[in-house]
Amino acid sequence: MLDGIEMSLEQSPTNFHGLTHRELGDYTDTYALLMETANASQGRLRGATSIDQVLGGEDVCYEISQRLGMLYVPWTEGKAHPIEERCGRHLQGVYEYSQAYNAANPNRPVTYTGVPSYNELYTSAAYEDLGGAQLAKFLK
Repeated sequence: MLDGIEMSLEQSPTNFHGLTHRELGDYTDTYALLMETANASQGRLRGATSIDQVLGGEDVCYEISQRLGMLYVPWTEGKAHPIEERCGRHLQGVYEYSQAYNAANPNRPVTYTGVPSYNELYTSAAYEDLGGAQLAKFLK
């Protein structure tokens, strides 16, 4: 659990060639990182793509797939994975990795400003603002 975010760490298989993070990480001095999150508008089990699905993160096909035990991520019926949660997970992940990098490389820190945390973007948002409105507040 990282700052209230449930996640797991997995290393991409070394024979998984063709993926940018794998190739750059293996053959250059790039610090490659790939983060993924549950997204109703992607994947083989989804229904027809819509704006509500992309922003709100709800999909009845994923709810059915969860009941059938076909998913690797938690998918609770009636509790979607809105864009604020998905973006917030990535932004908090970048923050945490930046902090670790900076601790190891104090002479070459990664710096940035104006980026919301997972809490600001998702957990402290009003439910009615999820599905795009909360994210829009930070894009002005």
